[in-house]
Amino acid sequence: MDANFVPIIFFIVVGAILISYFYFDFRLKQSIVERGLTKEEMVELLKKNRNPYSLLKLGIITMIFAIGLGLGFLLQAATEIDEWIPFFVLLGLGAGMIVAVFVEKKMQSKEM
Repeated sequence: MDANFVPIIFFIVVGAILISYFYFDFRLKQSIVERGLTKEEMVELLKKNRNPYSLLKLGIITMIFAIGLGLGFLLQAATEIDEWIPFFVLLGLGAGMIVAVFVEKKMQSKEM
């Protein structure tokens, strides 16, 4: 791919993200008006649907992904076999998701 396309693709992606954000924000406000809810009722409705541990789960998955990526690069440098990187990346993602689910369950059981 030519290097001239990189900034063009970057601005297209950023534009699509911004347009999507504003569109969905508008749709949310429109649904509030259609339902006839007050601002306080809508804030309470949105608070009920939030998962307080979503950032914790994302952090665990990202951390174990990074550890897997690092191990893959180390083993690739040591053995000159390129297949270590995708193996450990996928292994890290899977392990991170499993650990995140167990941590979330443990944190939820402490709340009760």
